[in-house]
Amino acid sequence: MKKVRLILCLSLLSFMILGIPNEMMGQKLKPDEVPDDIKQSFEFEHPAAVLTGWVMEEGNFVASFKEDGTKGKAYISNDGAWMRSTYDIPKNELPSAITEYVRKNYPMSAINVSMLEATPEERLHYYIEVKHEIYMLKNSVLTFTDRGDLIKRVDADNYAELTQKKNEPRIAEKNIENEVSSKTSEKATREKPAREIKEKPQKEKIVKEKIITDEWGNVALKPIDVPVAVSAAFDKRARLAENIYWYFIDSLYVAKGKVREQQSELAFRKNGQWVSTKNLIDKYVPSGNILKYLNAFYKDYKIKQAFKETRADKQDKMFVDIYEKENIKSKLATTIIFDKMGNFVNRVEPHIAMDDNAGYDEDYEDDLSGYYDKISMGIGDEGFKNIPSPVAATFRAKYPKIKNAEWGTDDEGNYCATYMGIKGKEICVIGEAGTLLQLQTMGRPELLSANIQDFIKKNYKGYKADDYYAVKDVLEKKNYYKVFIMNKKTGDRQALWFLPNGQPVTGK
Repeated sequence: MKKVRLILCLSLLSFMILGIPNEMMGQKLKPDEVPDDIKQSFEFEHPAAVLTGWVMEEGNFVASFKEDGTKGKAYISNDGAWMRSTYDIPKNELPSAITEYVRKNYPMSAINVSMLEATPEERLHYYIEVKHEIYMLKNSVLTFTDRGDLIKRVDADNYAELTQKKNEPRIAEKNIENEVSSKTSEKATREKPAREIKEKPQKEKIVKEKIITDEWGNVALKPIDVPVAVSAAFDKRARLAENIYWYFIDSLYVAKGKVREQQSELAFRKNGQWVSTKNLIDKYVPSGNILKYLNAFYKDYKIKQAFKETRADKQDKMFVDIYEKENIKSKLATTIIFDKMGNFVNRVEPHIAMDDNAGYDEDYEDDLSGYYDKISMGIGDEGFKNIPSPVAATFRAKYPKIKNAEWGTDDEGNYCATYMGIKGKEICVIGEAGTLLQLQTMGRPELLSANIQDFIKKNYKGYKADDYYAVKDVLEKKNYYKVFIMNKKTGDRQALWFLPNGQPVTGK
């Protein structure tokens, strides 16, 4: 009889042990056990995710998946409504603002749950649970924005009462210290009367909004201008991001800054679809096919930098910036593009860096003296016939080595000197009084941004981009693109002006 009871007890214990995990971990489901509307709800929220399994937890369907290299879970109610999605994140990868908040507000507690969470009410944010050392006290739940700003804090109903009791000995000790300090202060006050200190009125500081631009003159977007889907996709893909600024370039939202202490650029479409990631390679040394190509076609070159681009379409590329021998002194870089196998794809000629916050680089022209000597340019007066003296003087001062410039005038009567520089065809525009107005460098039409090409296609049917110039407006200290478009049938040409980000400009 005792043996029978023992067997029954062991059987019951086994049932309980096996049953509890099954309820806690969720009941595994086969794909055909999941209703179609549940599957559709998941696919709508995570179109690019790779599904790894389904379970049933507390009457809700839970999908495990992998998205952008990160494991996650999507919770969907029995009626097909998406409830939330979560992504586990290590505590050491939380923004410092979050860990600092927990340290200050819960000095005797620790984070025991950390994840990224998205809900219908709140875009992707950090979900944190703080475990307290006080017995039977429920965890505090906190949510933060992707930048570490507190959204919501929920403590247990008895949190204040229990923590106050826990801290009473420390508070009493602190009060004694304060009392001693107060008496000492009173005694010092009686011995020496305090002098009246007049506070000087402080001037109200006017904080001007700083305009951030990248190396091409693209103006950084405000965080509110970045679509929620784009921010969410970035948060999942780029952890430990620092000093991130967003730009809208060629119809893409591009984040530039440091990700995991590596200079990076991540591009996304408006719907949050990831397009590419470019990472700066520290101390790049070429090898294999890339090294063979560079040694064969570029003698005595120097490596400036290199970027590895990982793309969603699997067409990964390597961008290698080099200084060719004749451009080393002037610091004009040529970009060579290779595919993932190291095969040559394209070459981008040296260009002018577009920077809205700076005028033309005065030192640049001084660096070209060696180049002009190489192609036998010299000074002479024969090229300045019929050119006003102030105009000639300005040009000579700017380009003392050039003598073979071709002169003309524009529609506003300004004088234009055209010559071949190190970057190709260049134009210097000078007013009749000798004021330097613009410096223009010709570029290849096929390198125009998609924004500009789309604008021409939509608004000027039958036209094509014939050529364009990167323009430095010396007076305005701004940069533009001057694009000449030509009618394919009539050959008529007209000029259009654009900002570096592709936005059209009127009145130029």
